[in-house]
Amino acid sequence: MKKLLVFALVLFSIGTQLNAQDTEGASIAELKQQLEFLKGKLTPLQEQMQPIQDQADAIQKKLDGMAADGWTYGGDGLLAIDLTVFSDWAAAAGTKRLFGLTGNVNLFANYKKDKFLLENKGAFKLGYTRTVTEAQEFDFIKGIDEIMLSSNANYLITDKLSINGAASFQSQFAPGYNFAETDTFQVSKFAAPAYINAGVGIKYIPNQMVSVTYHPLNYKMTYVNWEQTSAPGDSITTYNLTETNPDLQQVFFGVDAGAGKKSFHTVGSYLNVSFRKDLMKRVSFASTLDVYLSYLTRNLDSDNFFNDRVTANWNNVIGLQINKFLSATLDFTLRREYAENDKWQMRYFQGIGLSAKF
Repeated sequence: MKKLLVFALVLFSIGTQLNAQDTEGASIAELKQQLEFLKGKLTPLQEQMQPIQDQADAIQKKLDGMAADGWTYGGDGLLAIDLTVFSDWAAAAGTKRLFGLTGNVNLFANYKKDKFLLENKGAFKLGYTRTVTEAQEFDFIKGIDEIMLSSNANYLITDKLSINGAASFQSQFAPGYNFAETDTFQVSKFAAPAYINAGVGIKYIPNQMVSVTYHPLNYKMTYVNWEQTSAPGDSITTYNLTETNPDLQQVFFGVDAGAGKKSFHTVGSYLNVSFRKDLMKRVSFASTLDVYLSYLTRNLDSDNFFNDRVTANWNNVIGLQINKFLSATLDFTLRREYAENDKWQMRYFQGIGLSAKF
């Protein structure tokens, strides 16, 4: 009896093992079938992803090349439209609509190797505004016009402090006009005026938001490309940006045109404080303060130290990136330069338009 029981148990064990092997074999077949199914699904996806992968590889290759030679390049641009429409709006004083178009391009090319850092920047702005009233339609008037080129060479003493040497050029693209009651006079154009600065000092970057540059020795030249239409010393005028502009003064932008000069030179100190912070997602704020103090009298207003010696420019920009191609900008600037105007100058711009980074 015992032998029969043992024999039955052996047969049961063998049958169980054979059944398990059949089940295992069926499971492997099912898995292989599922694998082939998934591979069939992945093939078209991989074909679609390949162009994207190729672009990513090309960009990475470009970045690797830049890192190898030390250069990085880039920039951004904005084409903004500003439109205001009035209908019997009392405060508009008869104005029906205001229309503005502004272009803004910023470029950079930087080089870094060991402790040497070279920063090159170009900022270009040009905008026009047209006013339509109940009485007439005015031509487009230049509202914003800037050319700013700068180059900063830094030798790093520490991660935050460097010896700095810098040069900059500032002017405008298009002619500017004084719209008088009886006539229209041209009062500015390219290189009239133009400002050239060059100085040496230190640059301090305590964190990613703030940078401070100070030049105890800074050269500044004001250049005015004017046309002489009468002999120097003429009692009417010797300074004309056009042939018919009798109301311009003998000294313009600090340059003594009455003596036949086109430039004015001075030496002083220069301070730049820059701040940039992301206020929230897609919203950024940037502020830049430039102050120049002349060590030499400019003979503009000898009774007022600030007027005669100091130039100040404070620019503030709030940017909103709505999506990949659309952004909005608020740009506010205060400026004090007695050679240009005996009052504080203020400029405010707001616009929404197409944007791009490259």
